[in-house]
Amino acid sequence: MKNRTDRIFFYLSLLILLTGVMLVCSVGTSPLYPHNFSYDSALFRFFGKEILKGKTPYLDIWDHKGPVLYFIQAVGALGGCTNKGTNVLFLMQLLSMYLSFFFLFKTYLLLTAEKSSLWKFTAITICSLSVLGLTIESGNLSEEWCLPMTCCSFYLIAAYAQQSAKSHEHPPIHSFIHGIGLGMMTMIRPNNALPVCAGLFVIGLDLIFNKMWKNILKNVLTGLLGICCIWLPVILWFYARGALNEMIYAAFTFNLNYSAYRAHTHYTGTAFITRYLPILLSALSLAVFWLKKRTFQLFDGIMAAILTISAWMLLTTNVYLHYFTIFIPVLFLVFACCSNRYNFPGAIILLILCVWFGWQHLQRIPDLISLHRQPPMFTETEKIPVGERNAVIAVNMPPELYLNYGLEPVSRFCAYQHVHFGTAPELKLEFLDTLEQNPPNWILAFCSGETHIPEVQELIDRDYIYRFDQSDICYYQHKQ
Repeated sequence: MKNRTDRIFFYLSLLILLTGVMLVCSVGTSPLYPHNFSYDSALFRFFGKEILKGKTPYLDIWDHKGPVLYFIQAVGALGGCTNKGTNVLFLMQLLSMYLSFFFLFKTYLLLTAEKSSLWKFTAITICSLSVLGLTIESGNLSEEWCLPMTCCSFYLIAAYAQQSAKSHEHPPIHSFIHGIGLGMMTMIRPNNALPVCAGLFVIGLDLIFNKMWKNILKNVLTGLLGICCIWLPVILWFYARGALNEMIYAAFTFNLNYSAYRAHTHYTGTAFITRYLPILLSALSLAVFWLKKRTFQLFDGIMAAILTISAWMLLTTNVYLHYFTIFIPVLFLVFACCSNRYNFPGAIILLILCVWFGWQHLQRIPDLISLHRQPPMFTETEKIPVGERNAVIAVNMPPELYLNYGLEPVSRFCAYQHVHFGTAPELKLEFLDTLEQNPPNWILAFCSGETHIPEVQELIDRDYIYRFDQSDICYYQHKQ
């Protein structure tokens, strides 16, 4: 960029582009979809709302994401939990995305020889956003919130790789920042930190190979200090509330079991291409790039490790499309690296990705229009007397029911029971015991009886009366 005016114009254009993508694609939080809250996003927002009421995640309400994600939701809930008006959460999403692409831009400037040219950066950004627009699904998911930390670490990794030819001294301040990022990501969802860990592992091997023992010690200590800056306050907060064991179990033990339980899904056709085309083209790009370059430097090893661990993770844990959001910074990094020199035909591969994902977006337009026009959901819930809404349970129902109608669950296992109980059947016993010991005023379940929990259906048949229904959801009131 030749002058200040060009820089301002470029940054404004980037901000407008990112804002437009998030407005259109984050369908669970965007003001364009005032009555759509999606599933996971609605549950996370309910956690934030409950935290502001004094509730403790895992102890009072249960899910298996990390606590930092729920603290983010609590900050977002300060502006309310609707998509209209002062939508603090959506503004936080925009800030998160701005930071992510700011660090990606800084990384691009490090890797490309044509530092004054922005057309390649723009092309890579548009390609990355076309992929991102699909993989974030409803928006406000754990992978999306990890993007700023991943992109920041990738920038620092690239910066070290650039200067390693002159000096193998790794700046301890970099490790401190990496530690903060890793602390955040592991407290959101641990497996989201693996791509960064792969890059740092190669840097560690380089330091060991060059016998930088003092430097290694400094970096280990500062990295641990950065992690502690996040972990220690979180641990103390849950310890003070008597929920530390529950937090560790849900966010780490259960989460690992959940990942193994739902791993290795096989995809074909469009579902396979949408998930794995960016990974396959990234691997092809690097292979051709290395063959033409005919040298293998530190950053090449870093890229190989990051791509390999990301591909392995997404091959083994691939149930939902949003898991693939963590590949967006990797995709950007690959094409920023390959577009540098050696006449690599990156434009062709970028075009393939843009055409495929652009076509997928075009096919979504009728659904997006429908979501934009969607009226408020589950309005029959307002028929539940206000005084009876403090003891309710919804069995495998959309968490939006809790979020928008002031319902308070009698059990901490308030949503996704079939998912959680499938991974850890012992949780089901506590759930059923709670319903027996503290019967809810109302039970919400599918009218077809497909509650996935036969014991709950038996409880309904024995102690509850059908009152009304809406959208295949039946509302049962406890017999007085």
